[in-house]
Amino acid sequence: MTGFLDREITDLTYRDHFGTLKRQIQQLEELINRLLFFIEVHKNNLYEKIDLKEIESIIDRIRMRYPEKKASVHQDIKTDGLYYWQYVIVDELLENSFKFCNKSQLELWMRIHPHFLEVEDNGPGIPSEEKEKIFEPFYQIEKYITYNVPGVGLGLTLVRRLAELEGGEVRVENRKSGGLKVRIMF
Repeated sequence: MTGFLDREITDLTYRDHFGTLKRQIQQLEELINRLLFFIEVHKNNLYEKIDLKEIESIIDRIRMRYPEKKASVHQDIKTDGLYYWQYVIVDELLENSFKFCNKSQLELWMRIHPHFLEVEDNGPGIPSEEKEKIFEPFYQIEKYITYNVPGVGLGLTLVRRLAELEGGEVRVENRKSGGLKVRIMF
């Protein structure tokens, strides 16, 4: 229906309203997809082994979603595989790095070791007063700053819950040179 309306509406006033409607539909679709993913994670075997090649598929998928962003991904992997719960965490952290990068060139550093995983980027970082709020369900820093980044605010909630299920801890800190470092200890 939106495709039909997109072709048929020619009046500029209505096109502007239709653009708003399309954005809201996309946000609703994103919310539904995120909620379904959240449910799917709880259904899956969190200890299923995932081949390390899947990390490249995460990166490729995210690059396709953000084709306008140039990114260098530096990897330091000292493990022979990931559990499904670790895979989900890596996916969420890489997605956030791409989504919130405010520079023309994203630099990412990903470290996966037997007792921790870590993602660092050169993005905007997080204001110190927001560090605990980012783990609250549906909370989004960006919507209070620019209103431009789509999402529903469940990614970091999921990251923390998965880490805590494993008795782990999530540490978030701004890098001195700019950007953010998220470290999951387990």
